[in-house]
Amino acid sequence: MGRKRTKNHHLPPGIEQHGRKFRARIKGKKVPVADSVAEAWTWHQENCEQREIRTIADLCDRYMAEILPDKSASWQRDVRSMMPLIKRKFGHGRPRDVRPRHVYQFRNELRDTPAAANNHVALLGSLFTLAIELGLVDENPCRHVKKFPRARSEVYVTDEERDTAKKYAPPMYALLIDFAEVSGRRRGEILAITRDDLTDEGIVIQASKGGPLLLLEWSDELDYIVQSALALGPPVRRYVFSNRNGHKITPTGFDSAWRRLREKMRKAGHDLFAFRDLRAKSASDDDLEAAQKRLGHTRPEITQRVYRRKPDKVKPLR
Repeated sequence: MGRKRTKNHHLPPGIEQHGRKFRARIKGKKVPVADSVAEAWTWHQENCEQREIRTIADLCDRYMAEILPDKSASWQRDVRSMMPLIKRKFGHGRPRDVRPRHVYQFRNELRDTPAAANNHVALLGSLFTLAIELGLVDENPCRHVKKFPRARSEVYVTDEERDTAKKYAPPMYALLIDFAEVSGRRRGEILAITRDDLTDEGIVIQASKGGPLLLLEWSDELDYIVQSALALGPPVRRYVFSNRNGHKITPTGFDSAWRRLREKMRKAGHDLFAFRDLRAKSASDDDLEAAQKRLGHTRPEITQRVYRRKPDKVKPLR
């Protein structure tokens, strides 16, 4: 039996990362089999015999191989960061032995970081959904576990705060700020826009979180933002908003650039808003019906409750 793995817990059994390559031992030699974590799990699923699921650690591996590759890039990244803790807490146990009280205990251990606690419980619930599908359990112990209340941001980005951020931001990120405000779209949707999505009528955007396909119609300002972005960086590239090399801006790359911008502004005596707050600004600076359509919500209640952060104007009786 091989030694217990002390690192690379996010990788399939028998696969290790060496530089940018993922290698598996085949006939006594370590052979490159993948260029990414997702490809490593796909290779493992296609080339390795599936182990009988006896423990939750086995269930985690099955989830990583069969379910995770079809999820969004952001969820894949989150799962890989959360899975080691799930395995440490539950890995050696059997799925049928886990009770709601165990999940509550796990959640409470993470109460200092409510968002992380909720995400870990959500992942654990997804694992048990798979366990039910495989016939390992009949009930999901996470089903009735209450999550910590989610604190909603009440930040409204003023025009002055937006303009200050653009002043200190790199040119491409200043344009991203403008595009987020004008379009009301999420960061991942914006960074995924390619030249192929630019049509005569507008920009075709695939909404995330299972949302519909949207057509963002052209306006003078929207056209200016897009043309300005295409003028930056290499002229021949796929993505409208790209890094200096013309490649897609990754979530990690964006986070690093946004962190540098925050530090730069802090030294100058300014605070930087969260990029997601621009979506709320787009909803708050327009009438409710138009904002609802632009943000892609099926019901105006969601737009009103979550994203509109300016007080409604009312007139006195007399």
